[in-house]
Amino acid sequence: MRQTKLVKAAIAAISQDAWTDIDYPDGGAAQVAETTLAGKAGGRLIVRRTRLVGAQATLWPDWRHHAFVTDRAGTAVALDADHRRHAVVELAIGDLKQGAGLCHCPSGVFLANAA
Repeated sequence: MRQTKLVKAAIAAISQDAWTDIDYPDGGAAQVAETTLAGKAGGRLIVRRTRLVGAQATLWPDWRHHAFVTDRAGTAVALDADHRRHAVVELAIGDLKQGAGLCHCPSGVFLANAA
């Protein structure tokens, strides 16, 4: 989701003890938490925050937040993992379309989108 004022305020209101560590590639750290979002897009707001560690941390020392709204059941950690799996599939479809000269093929018609 876009980092609107409403989303940023909801993320800022998450207490530090609400964050759960999750696996993340070497050189980084990640945590997931859940809150609610009021307004038009209201619902469960799942937030993953990531940051670099080690020597690279001087480039981006602060947490970067990635959020989405859902009405699905499940823990914040499980929903975030599922959300990231979908992103990997979407990137793979994009790579396939690009490599096959299908970059103008509408995704709504592209059969791999059914996955």
